[in-house]
Amino acid sequence: MITIELTGSPVEGEPGPNLYWMGSPPDYLKLILDLHLLGRENGREVLLHGFDYVSLSHCDSVTLRSRAGANDVRGINGRQVRIELDKSLWQKVLHAFFGISFYPSHDYVDWEGTGPKEDANFIISSEHGLKPFSNSV
Repeated sequence: MITIELTGSPVEGEPGPNLYWMGSPPDYLKLILDLHLLGRENGREVLLHGFDYVSLSHCDSVTLRSRAGANDVRGINGRQVRIELDKSLWQKVLHAFFGISFYPSHDYVDWEGTGPKEDANFIISSEHGLKPFSNSV
């Protein structure tokens, strides 16, 4: 289960507001597959609130869009979260998700130098909901 929490509280040392993504490493592998098209081409939309393995906390919906030239992580309107990024920026997010899928860890998606305007920090953690990994593939 991936939980996405919109919070004004500090998370992992970052002051609020924060968009905090929490799950286990295998959860992020599943999420990467479902979000892969955002990094492949512009003009895609994913409604995370419709996924059975995504739980939202303090927000009603999370809509992700890939749009050419977009750099907007500011789509927090009340309890509606909308993130629009160019596919190249989604690739950066997907790489961060991939990085925490190997073992329990956390990361901060740093937009420094890439230009997105953000209303909340984008923090991801695979240290929650841990289940032991199976050695079988």
